[in-house]
Amino acid sequence: MVDLTRKLKRAAQLLRDPEERRVYFGQRQAVRRPLDSAWIEVSAVCNLDCITCPRQEGITPEPLKLMPMETYHKVADAIFPYIRNVNFIGLGESLMHPQIDQIISHAKSKFVGVNMTSNGTIMTDKIAHKLIDSGLDSIAFSIDGGTKETFESIRVNARFDKVQRNIRRLIEAKKALNVQRPWIAMGMVLMKTNVRELSDVVRLCHELEIPTLNAENVFTWNEEMERTLPLYNGINPEEKEAIEKAKQTAAELGINLELPGFILKEPGPCSYRPHEHFVVTWEGNLRPCCNLFHPYEYVFQGQKKFAHEATMGNLLEEDFLSIWNKPDYTAFRKANETGIGLPEVCRDCLFSRGL
Repeated sequence: MVDLTRKLKRAAQLLRDPEERRVYFGQRQAVRRPLDSAWIEVSAVCNLDCITCPRQEGITPEPLKLMPMETYHKVADAIFPYIRNVNFIGLGESLMHPQIDQIISHAKSKFVGVNMTSNGTIMTDKIAHKLIDSGLDSIAFSIDGGTKETFESIRVNARFDKVQRNIRRLIEAKKALNVQRPWIAMGMVLMKTNVRELSDVVRLCHELEIPTLNAENVFTWNEEMERTLPLYNGINPEEKEAIEKAKQTAAELGINLELPGFILKEPGPCSYRPHEHFVVTWEGNLRPCCNLFHPYEYVFQGQKKFAHEATMGNLLEEDFLSIWNKPDYTAFRKANETGIGLPEVCRDCLFSRGL
């Protein structure tokens, strides 16, 4: 009886209020959209020069700029009817887009879950409040070291203390406004030069009241990187001990520590799941996965190779379903879903190798 009364009151509210009806039916339609998410590169511009990023000179030959608002709206109109979530991420820092709050608010108005990743270097009090007011659901900050020396040697031009202060700005703004969102997580590119500080980063998460730390393996762009950085090329006892210590520390502090695999397997189904995800560049080019955002040079098992341009179509020129249903794109998704007939760049990718 109580449940029936509640439903009748809700129905009456929907009949009275047009805006309530719009939100209610918009949310119901959103959960039935066929695809999980897209990554949109609203900024390919960045203020850092991280050693792990393919923005390094000569690795990614394409131009890297901010996405014009006109392009964003055309992309949004094309893909939002088909996706449940969007992540504003690319080769750049999304907070460098001067209209990022408008971009987020627009996506939320279309009943899309909105996430983003940031290097944390330009989080002012004003930006923190804009992100909260815009309706951002979650944000992940990149922290690639537990000490000033290691962090700043990897994330070149960033300052360890300043990034921590900036993250606190958002945390304090949430507390002051008594809101839960955006949920905050931390990300770390794990490699031989920082694995011994994994426990330190776990403790930093605890100090900042950040519940999740997601660690992932490093992709390598040159021979020296592959020779000296990846843990999947062989973990020594000290590195294993550091990982086990971090797992124990996370358990004690209640931090959700998400670790990648460290054993290189034969190529198989892609863990990125490109049959449910895709990416869009700042120019509106639809590409099949995050590791094909832009063409780039890479090194795998001692061989230097080139990941060629992989545009399936441009959303300023073609509608989404026409692009999605192209035979070549359909074949690409099937290969990555089954692990059979993978292109060379996918066979070399960590996502198909259990990492």
